[in-house]
Amino acid sequence: MGQRTLRAQRSARLLGRGLGRLSVCISKRQLRVRKSAAGQATRTKRASRPAKDFAQIVPEALVEDIFKKLSPKDTAACGLVCKQWKAISISQAIWKEHCEELWANKVFLPSLEQNLSFQQLFKALLADSKRTELGAQELCSCQWTFRFKPQAGHYWTSFDPYYTKEGPMMQRQFKLDGSLTGSPAHHPLWSPHWESRWRFTKTSMGKRGHFIKVNHWPALSISRTEDWGWRLENCWVEYRSLKQKHPEAL
Repeated sequence: MGQRTLRAQRSARLLGRGLGRLSVCISKRQLRVRKSAAGQATRTKRASRPAKDFAQIVPEALVEDIFKKLSPKDTAACGLVCKQWKAISISQAIWKEHCEELWANKVFLPSLEQNLSFQQLFKALLADSKRTELGAQELCSCQWTFRFKPQAGHYWTSFDPYYTKEGPMMQRQFKLDGSLTGSPAHHPLWSPHWESRWRFTKTSMGKRGHFIKVNHWPALSISRTEDWGWRLENCWVEYRSLKQKHPEAL
């Protein structure tokens, strides 16, 4: 009986230790589960919390200054992000700067509607810079430099200050009555016996388009220069529009 009692007591002690360790393990596991659940809840709460937009934190004037550093294309793209960025991206102050950079050093700017926003004006100016049809009013409002091409021959280039380097380039002025004057007025090319008349025509050497015909000479094709000026030329001569003052609408 003594040995049985000792074995029973030993077994009871071992069982007690085992149950104690199991209880500790269960408690640790429950603690980990609770911590995991709490962490998940925290992450969910943080995720559901709306992120703060920098435009809501930074003063509006500073945000506009940041947007002004963007290209026009990037400015327009930022306007697609959200309503707040959209409102900033169409700011008159931002697009006014884009317009001023766009038309700096440009030769020709069209007269446009005065009620356009600066963003609309920017788009309208870009579209107009690719236009190659010239109206009579625009043609006659421009002052034009004039020179012969080498193909015209030595006789004609010998009269041309562009080649002789004697004085400024010759200039021409188209008139609404169809006449064409030149300067300097005393230049032999502008003799009264050589009266010039101009008109629009739809063909040039079998090619259809928008051309200007001066007297009986080959028609002048119309194109644009990189600085948004106008170029009129045929195989013998070239006209280029001089820089104008910006229209009052701008």
